[in-house]
Parts: sequence; structure tokens; C-alpha cells
Amino acid sequence: MTEPELTVLLAKQAELRAQTEAIDAEITRLKAEAAAEEAKLKAEEEAKKPLNVFVTSLSGGSLILENDFRPDLLTIMTSTPGRAFRGYAENKLGKNLIPISEWGRFLERVKELPNSQVIWLNGVREELDWYLNAPPWEIDVHPSRRHFIARMGPRQSGHYILSHIPGSDWDYDSKSWKLPLSEGWRVPKALEKIEGVVYTDDASELIFEQVRVRSELDIIAKKSNSDIITELQGNELRPFQRVGVEFLLAAGGRVLLADDTGLGKTWQGLGYAELQRKSSPRFQTIVIAKAANLPNWKREIKRLTGLEPLACVGGKPEYFTLQAVVNKRAPYVLISYDTLGAYQQIVTDDEPPIEKLVFPWVAVFKASGPDLLILDEAHQIKSPDTFRSRACRQLSGVPHIVPMTASPVLNRTVELWPILFMLDPQMFKVHDQFLNTYTWGGRQPRNVKELHELLRPMFLRRKKSDVLKDLPPINRIIRYHDLSEDAKANYERVLQGVYEELSVFDPSGLGGETMNVISVLAQITRLKQVCSADKVEYTADLALDLIDEHENGGKVLIFSQFKGTALAIANRLGDQAVCTVRRTADDFVSLDAVQRDRLFEDARGDPNVRFIVTTEAAKEGHNLEFCDWVIFNDPLWTPAGHSQCEGRAYGRLSDPHPIDSFYIVADVDIEKWIMELLDKKLAIINEAVEQIESTRELGESIGMELIKKIKAEMWRRGK
Repeated sequence: MTEPELTVLLAKQAELRAQTEAIDAEITRLKAEAAAEEAKLKAEEEAKKPLNVFVTSLSGGSLILENDFRPDLLTIMTSTPGRAFRGYAENKLGKNLIPISEWGRFLERVKELPNSQVIWLNGVREELDWYLNAPPWEIDVHPSRRHFIARMGPRQSGHYILSHIPGSDWDYDSKSWKLPLSEGWRVPKALEKIEGVVYTDDASELIFEQVRVRSELDIIAKKSNSDIITELQGNELRPFQRVGVEFLLAAGGRVLLADDTGLGKTWQGLGYAELQRKSSPRFQTIVIAKAANLPNWKREIKRLTGLEPLACVGGKPEYFTLQAVVNKRAPYVLISYDTLGAYQQIVTDDEPPIEKLVFPWVAVFKASGPDLLILDEAHQIKSPDTFRSRACRQLSGVPHIVPMTASPVLNRTVELWPILFMLDPQMFKVHDQFLNTYTWGGRQPRNVKELHELLRPMFLRRKKSDVLKDLPPINRIIRYHDLSEDAKANYERVLQGVYEELSVFDPSGLGGETMNVISVLAQITRLKQVCSADKVEYTADLALDLIDEHENGGKVLIFSQFKGTALAIANRLGDQAVCTVRRTADDFVSLDAVQRDRLFEDARGDPNVRFIVTTEAAKEGHNLEFCDWVIFNDPLWTPAGHSQCEGRAYGRLSDPHPIDSFYIVADVDIEKWIMELLDKKLAIINEAVEQIESTRELGESIGMELIKKIKAEMWRRGK
């Protein structure tokens, strides 16, 4: 083939190849158009399907979606910054995360898609609204009204800012703090540097009221007098006692009253109860006390209110007592700690069965719904595992609770928790948490300043040095004692002998046979001796309580006119007691004046001696002003005798400090009459120690008046 022919052939082949390529290109174009048309038709068909986008939760600044698949939605998803695919949920829907910062634009594009809807689940819409518009902190009161809720805004950092508030508890799920209801007043101070904090009306009112009340209580606690008027059957409260009642009122009746012994905590508690009863006649007060102190409470309630209190006895409530407490709502109910702590063990119907302790009297009081609970000597519940403590804590829901104790509780922090639980079960709900926060291993105090802050609105303590101007130099306090059954029997036997001798006696002196008055007085002394011997344990326990309740200790001077009783009291008190009586093989013998003086001087400088028990300190003028308290186990015959004994401890000339003088009175006629007559005589005697005149005539007149009273009682009894 010639070269020209070859050239022509190649040209034809090139032309044919170009035509072929053009045809292929056209075919490709037609296929593409067909595919596009098919895709368009398919997309149009897909768009007709419903598209559901479920917003299921909000987490970490992103919304979590579960959605149907549709190409147009996928296009939006893939073009959204920060979008993340997280596989498929259990319902086979796709799971995607959309940043909240992109949510607005994403939502607008989804809304433009045909046949689509966005469905909010699980309250996420409200949660998102909170996220977008939330203040840095929102403070509210929980619907239960047991605590505050401090909710941190989602864009706020530093949740620990409220961690210093006592009792606070952080909830990671809700990003909020639970704060004790009593501690809301601390929140504004903690958040004062953060702008935009929101308080609900309920929270604002409660916090404002807390701030107001705390300020008011601080002012009241510093007052020396109060305008509070309490009607106590003509008995007037001292100025500082009126302040105590005012404090109780301002604090809502939930206060640990910790005044020194002898400052009249009983009167303050009853003054508060009577004020409440004026506005609410069915107001009911339960008094829990040591069994030995119930007679004193009974007499004080009768004396100050004119009402006869109901005494609860026995481990199982009787029907009539139950009716009086629950249905008739006796205004004053007395019960001992041990009676309240009497329990029964029952087995529940659970599977497996559970043994459970039930306190019957607690159940009765819960049914009654008392208004005020007074815990006398509240340190009796200091051990949380005892039955009495457990029973008392089940009554923490009573609206008004007034524990009373002179113990320096802040120096025995470990013993404070049961009392504080009674006052604020939410703030002090867990014993171990309290120990870990406020003690070192349950021994030494810890975080004392914080604890003081917590106690300020629920704690009132006055020492004698704070209220000296309101107290007499010698503060006389009567404590009543119920004789044991054996002592009552002995008392009645001796009394029958007195009746026999008095049967022929005419008190007017106008008839009847002559009588040896001294002989009758000797038998009356025998009655006193029966009472005196039965009070040994009560007197010793009171002396121990006085020492235990005061952090600086002190010394107690104890008198009994009977040598055997004096020695028995000293033996009961143990190594910390000294006594002016010794026991021989045949009798009780008193130390002579020189020996007594040496004994007293040794006791003065010996810190291990806490108790001085004697029968004769008034005779030789021994100086015992180093003693802080005086206890008369049995009443003497004359008021001058008491004043002389008290004067040894009062010590006007060398150390004119005031003293508390306790009179232990058996709840029988002879001692009640003696005290009644002594009171009358005291009214005509100058109580200043240096002006006391001991008069034999007063003693004789008291003896004669006692004989007349016994004679009158004989006629009443038909003897």
C-alpha cells in the first residue's frame, strides 16, 4: 500500500473512532440523564415517606436524636458541623448527636423537609429551654419542704461553691445541691459574687425569714429582761427566765435550753407551754424525765399551772391512760425515760420474717400528736444505742421540742448528736456523719466554729455569772422524792405510834391529859429518819449530776442530821467523798471540832474531793466557801439552822459567791409540813448571813405546829 493510500486509511479510522467516541459519550449522557431522572423519581418517592426525628435526651452540650433514614435528612446531617453518628438504637433507628450550638439551624432545615416531624421525648424540650435560658443558679424549696434545691445552670462551672454549707449534698444527675432547710440563710452569701442568681418566691421568703429570725434570736439572747408576760398562778418569772421564754417563742419552740443548774429551766419550759396553751386550749405537753424527778415536775406543774398532770407508768399503756392521752388530750403528761424506752419484740409477716422493736408509749404519743416535748436532763439520751434514746428520737416529729440540760454539751460533742437530731432531724440525720464532721474519731471536738453557727438559733445557755443580779445570794431549790414501798410501810408503822400518843392530846390545851411534847417530837424525828434513809440514793445521784454537768467540776456540801444517813451518802459517792461521821463496832461517831476542821481544810485543796458530807458544819463556824452547792438530805427544825449551814458555803466575808441550795423533800405529809412551816418562818428572818439569829423558840413553835397538823390529820383519817 502506497503511502497516500495509508494516509487515507488512517484518516478514515480516526474519523470512525471519533464517531464511536461521540456515540459512547451520547450513550453515557443518556444513561446519566436516565439515572438522574430515576434518582429524582426515587427521591420524590422517598420524600413521600414520613420522617420522624425523636429528640431523646440532652447530654454534654449535645442533643441526642433517634431518626428514620431519609436521604434528604442525611444530607442535612452530614453538612451540620459537629454532628456525630453513634450507630443504631435498639429500635433500629439511627442515633445522632447534634451540638446545641447548631441546633437552631439544624431544626430550621429539618422543618423544610416534606412530611417530617420533630418529636420531643422525656422532657428534653424543657431541659433544652433550661439549658439555653437558665440563670447561673436557681434556688427553690423542694415540694416536701424538707430541703432547698440549688440548681446550677448548665453553662455554670464550680458547683463546689456551696459545698461548705453544712449538710449539703451534691446530686450529679440533676446538677443540683440539696441543702438543709435550716441553712438557706447561707446561700446568698455563698453566691454573692455571681450575677443573675434566681430565687423562687418561696425560697426568698424562707431565706429572708431565717435571716430575720437569726438576727432576732441573737438580740434576744443578749437581753437581760423581756416584756413577755406569762401567767403562772401568781408566780413571777425572773427577768432572765422571761428572756428564755421569749427566745423559745422566737425560735419556734425547738431549743436546747442549757442554763446552769438552779436557773429555773423548768419554769421557762412551763412558761412557754402555758403561753401556747392560751392560744390553743388543746395544746398538749409531754415531759420526759428521770423517774426520780417526776415528783418534782408533778408539783411544779400543779403549782405553776393549776393542772394535775397525768403520769404514765408501766411498760404497757392501760386503757384509761390511753383515753386520757389520746382522746381527752391531757394538757400535761409525765413519763420517765425508762418507761418510754420499754419495748416489745414483734415478728413481722415479711418473708423472711423480721424481728422488730416496738415502743408502746411512743405509739401512744404518735397517736395523740402532742404539741410540745420537754426532755428534762436531756443528756439522759446521749448514748444513741440505748432504748431510751431510740424511743425519744422516734418522737422528733413533735412540732415543739425543748431538751433541757446544764451539761457543757459543746465540750462533749460526741454526746450531742441525739439531742440535735431531736431538734433538726434533717440537718443531723446521720450519726456517723456528725461524728466525722464534728469530732476527731468521736473524741476531740472538730469544726467547732461551724457547729456554733448551726446551734445559734436553737441553743440558749446562761451561766450564773451572767444573771447574778437576778439571783438571790442563796438560791433555794426544792426537789421532791417518792418514798420506796418499804419506806412507806415503815413510815406508816411509825405514824401509827404517833397517832396513839396523840389520841389523848388537845392542841388547844383546854382538855385531855398532859403529854410529853419532847416524846412526841422524838417520834416525829423517827418519821424524819425513815424519810432521810430512803433519800440516800437520790441525794447522791443529785450530787453526782451537779459535778458531771459542770466542766470545771466543783464541790458539793451535803447535810443530814442523821449520822447513819450521812455515812451512807458518803459511801454511795465513793472515793471522791469525805464524811465527818465514822462507824464503830457499836455506833456512828462524829469527828470532833478539830478533826472536822482539819478534814474540811484538806478537802479545800484536794481536787479529788468533790463531796463533803456532814451533820455539824453549822456549829463551830467552819469556813466552807469553796463549795459550790449545798444539799439538805433532810430538813432541819429551824430556818436559822438552814441559813447557818448555807452560810458556810456562801461565805459572805471571804468569798461572797452565790450558791444553789437543794432541799430534798419526801413526798409525805411530815416533810411537806416542815417545809411549809419553814417557809413561813423564813419570811420573818433576815436572810443576810451576818444577821441570822438562831432562836430556840422558832424550833419549838415548829414542833408544836407539827403536832397540831398531825392531830388534825388524825381526825381527817378518822383515827
